[in-house]
Amino acid sequence: MASPRNSNYTVYTAVGTTGENETVNSQVITGYLTDGNGNLLFCAGTATITDGGAGYAPGCEFILTNATVGSPCVYLNKGSSTSSKFTLVTQS
Repeated sequence: MASPRNSNYTVYTAVGTTGENETVNSQVITGYLTDGNGNLLFCAGTATITDGGAGYAPGCEFILTNATVGSPCVYLNKGSSTSSKFTLVTQS
């Protein structure tokens, strides 16, 4: 379970190893870091994340862990903590 690190944010006790699996918007993701409100700041999963889920902080980073070389794999939440809107981070 999550444990307080300081007054600004909370980390999962398994940060850097396995994280904590949870289901958001019918999708299983692994959460690694949350903010003071319990919203995810950093998470990962094996399926491209869907929009509209609650519990992701604005700016939350999602990593698609089974992406192939050269394929998109990093997404940021440009929505709110009550309705996510993940967009692909592109490189030029």
